Amino acid sequence: MAKGPKHVVANIKKTLLKRLLPIRVEFPIEGETLVSPDYTFRVMAPEAAVTVDICINQGDWLPCREAVGLWWHDWNTLENGEYEVVARARQQDGTVTVSEPRIFFVKRP
Repeated sequence: MAKGPKHVVANIKKTLLKRLLPIRVEFPIEGETLVSPDYTFRVMAPEAAVTVDICINQGDWLPCREAVGLWWHDWNTLENGEYEVVARARQQDGTVTVSEPRIFFVKRP
């Protein structure tokens, strides 16, 4: 079945957004409270990114994996408290882009 013009426009918009938008942490959202013992961060990075990492509470940079056009990091060291996450993307030419910090909370029973 042929794909209509709406599908083509949607794909063009998606491609343009990935090229133009800076890196950002998509999940957790700002102020979100996590209650699960495991969590997967989701990061959107420029299409030219060859590596993406996250940093939690100014600790070590933790590598993300790429899948379905996004970058992911599985985290399972959840202790109750307030956290800050920042993401960075490195491009082939050495350019590094860093996201705005994102604050989230962990509150487990």
